[in-house]
Amino acid sequence: MTDFFKSLYRYSRKDFIQNLLFMIISGITGGVGILMLIPLLSLIGILDGGNASIEWVRRQAGFLEVLPEAAKLPVILCAYVILIVAQSFFSRRMLLLNTRIIQGYVEYLRVRLFEKTVNVEWSVMISKNKSDISNMFAVEINRISSGGVLFLRLISDAIVFSVHLAIAFFISPPLTVFVMICGVVLAFLMRSTLRDSKSVGSKIHETNKRLLFEITEQLNGVKEVKSYGIEDRQASKFNEICSKIKENLIRHTRLQARPQLLYSIAAAVIVSLVFYLMATFFGIEPASMIIILYVFSRTWPIFTKTQSNLQSIMVAIPSFESYGRLIDDFSRREEEPRGVVTAGEDTAAEEIRLRRQIRFDRVCFSYRTEEDSFHLKDVSFEIPVNRTTVLVGRSGAGKSTIVDLLLMFLKPQGGRILADDIELTPVLEKQWRRRISYVPQDAYLLNGTIRDNLLHFNPSASDPEIREALETAAAMDFINKLPESLNTHIGDRGIRLSGGEKQRIVLARALLRHPDILVLDEATSSLDSHNEFFIRQAIANLRGKMTIVIIAHRLTTVRNADHVLVIDDGQVVESGSYDELSSREGGRFYEMIEFAK
Repeated sequence: MTDFFKSLYRYSRKDFIQNLLFMIISGITGGVGILMLIPLLSLIGILDGGNASIEWVRRQAGFLEVLPEAAKLPVILCAYVILIVAQSFFSRRMLLLNTRIIQGYVEYLRVRLFEKTVNVEWSVMISKNKSDISNMFAVEINRISSGGVLFLRLISDAIVFSVHLAIAFFISPPLTVFVMICGVVLAFLMRSTLRDSKSVGSKIHETNKRLLFEITEQLNGVKEVKSYGIEDRQASKFNEICSKIKENLIRHTRLQARPQLLYSIAAAVIVSLVFYLMATFFGIEPASMIIILYVFSRTWPIFTKTQSNLQSIMVAIPSFESYGRLIDDFSRREEEPRGVVTAGEDTAAEEIRLRRQIRFDRVCFSYRTEEDSFHLKDVSFEIPVNRTTVLVGRSGAGKSTIVDLLLMFLKPQGGRILADDIELTPVLEKQWRRRISYVPQDAYLLNGTIRDNLLHFNPSASDPEIREALETAAAMDFINKLPESLNTHIGDRGIRLSGGEKQRIVLARALLRHPDILVLDEATSSLDSHNEFFIRQAIANLRGKMTIVIIAHRLTTVRNADHVLVIDDGQVVESGSYDELSSREGGRFYEMIEFAK
């Protein structure tokens, strides 16, 4: 909990201190108003204050003696109104500052997490559940925000409580000590609820993650769920999670209600005892009695609110701890930020023009930490410039890993990757990726128009450039037949388009970048022969104009390649042209062709 408070204070130090001053002033003005009004009214005879009233107030109110009798009451009431106006003004400033602090803190948390998510290494991203990260953005940061609001209220209540307690102690130290002892005893009896609240908070955090995970999985797989007829099973599973969330929230409410019940009962008993002691043993005058009873009636509920707020903060703490762990994980594996390069490295980046080849030199990589568990081991090959290189092999052979290393999503754990004679080090990854366009197997499209999808990644592209890219990607023919051409809305993830149409738009989007290298990651594996033809036609249009790297399952894609690499068990087992490898009897590629017949 201390880390949470420190984090909020570090973010908003200036506003926090200013807000603290307003809290103190507001508490003092409110307290002085209470302390002043009743005794002064007693002094001028409006109230029956007994024989003495409050001696300190009597000494400070000597100026009343020189005022005309008719002016005394208006002066007292005006002074009281001024104090209350001042308190209201400072309270308003506190409210605005609280809002600025909390909303600014929430913005800071979200932006910081988003920046870390954008810049974290790919290997870290694939180890996380995306729904957990979404849950952090959408749900858990809001719970952290609620904890921050309650923390500021806690400080404000503590200041008001201290002022009121000082007033009560000023009037009657024994009674104040008695009430304080009662409050401390009750707080001690309620200490277990704080531990229980944090436990409930952890369970709420976990069930929230499961809830968003199930929603995400259901929306991503709705077609498969319907085709298998398991809607009832999915609904039952979802209902089970919702029931657990309900149970946890009910348990949280029960924990909140327990101290409220105890404190309410204790308040009635203790206030009654205080009144009895004042009237019977201490002989406190009426004005002072009114003030003490009023002060205790205002301060005792703060005990209840403090306990309740602390429990709610404890419920929010697991969310903050989870946020901190996620940020730490991402920070440890963050890619080099843009612009953080030395003069020599920046010059090297500018010199990466790929005049000859990309070379993998004894590259090793493993997804696990055990020895001898390499997914790729001592892999060496070359990708010639302005040629089409195709990677083929069975699933799990290491093709996608090679492409991820080429894109610098993954880093070699041994060996080097060189562009001509320049080693691709982490500090160059941003510059290197600017020269590459990547087309994945699953088209990533926004819920907008075709034009939106092209300009989102290439905002400076002109209409002639857009049309040229679409022509090259063999997409212009079908776009011209759409109702609104480039301004046609394509729906969520491009659902209103066929698979081939989506892939051609993604290819055009990649070409708009004017890349040196185009990487196609099994871009035709899910397409029918008709749509595959259009993609192959688009690739043929680009042949000789840029370096093209293709991961292929279908051998039709391989036939027109300049260079073929056969990957098996993390090794390049064969390389050469299509004609050369297809005629090598007994070879791995030859077997693949025979198997495909």
